[in-house]
Amino acid sequence: MQNRNTNIIKRIFNAFKIQDESAPSEVSDDIQLTYNVEPTLSVWNAEADDATSAIILSVPNDKDFYLCGAHLTTKRDATATAESSFIQAYADGKAIQLCRLNSRTLLSVTQGIVSDAILMYPIKIDRGTDITVNNSTNVADIETHGTIYGYFD
Repeated sequence: MQNRNTNIIKRIFNAFKIQDESAPSEVSDDIQLTYNVEPTLSVWNAEADDATSAIILSVPNDKDFYLCGAHLTTKRDATATAESSFIQAYADGKAIQLCRLNSRTLLSVTQGIVSDAILMYPIKIDRGTDITVNNSTNVADIETHGTIYGYFD
């Protein structure tokens, strides 16, 4: 016995942007439509030294990117007096900073600092923007590694 679910099938295909002309117009009672709602996560990273920035990911103009988390590791030498490192992205036209690390110390030791941001809900990043790892420093020799993970839709 076949159920005519044409409107439901069309709504599902439109919602998930499925473009299959051979899709059935009828669905049997014992067949369930499914869709993979767990996207595959990918990882990107970049390194910035001293007072520089580096692009971790350039979000294309034609795809949506969802940021799920970030990791920042900073290593600075003993001469550091003031230093700031962060990962920056743009969402809804506004700059957001993740994993910001600030250091203002006169300790004469080499230090490493780590920060993680695990997002409960993915953030949709603006198309055509860059996600960057950034450093600023007065006096220091610093290395910062920025890592993000997310998915394209």
